Amino acid sequence: MKETYPYKKTCLYCNEQYKGRLNSKFCTPSHKALYHADINRQNEEVENKKYDRYRMVVDLLIKNCEILDSVLEKNTVPNVSVTRNELLQLGFSFQYHTSIDGQEGYNVFMSFDKGLKILGVDTYEIVTKQ
Repeated sequence: MKETYPYKKTCLYCNEQYKGRLNSKFCTPSHKALYHADINRQNEEVENKKYDRYRMVVDLLIKNCEILDSVLEKNTVPNVSVTRNELLQLGFSFQYHTSIDGQEGYNVFMSFDKGLKILGVDTYEIVTKQ
């Protein structure tokens, strides 16, 4: 009698030898399901890491905006000047901003609607987008 499945294959999930069709990859349907579940879980972990990074940057931008708001609330002067050290002590992160605008020959690093205009080496003016 002729063998039904003459091809010796190796299961992708358990690495066991089995006889099966030429295009088969798994020794049992359950191993196929487990293999694909592992692949999907790995893909979800990669996506979650990407989302976590995105969320971290957005949280930093929101925190920067809140810090600038708090400094503006404490001062009654319309043009508030602050130093780099003052902002660092409050937890401001200079690495992230939403845009860079140019105003009157100065670069303004924006965090949403609040920004820092560079006045000197370590001196900034807090500006609000109109």
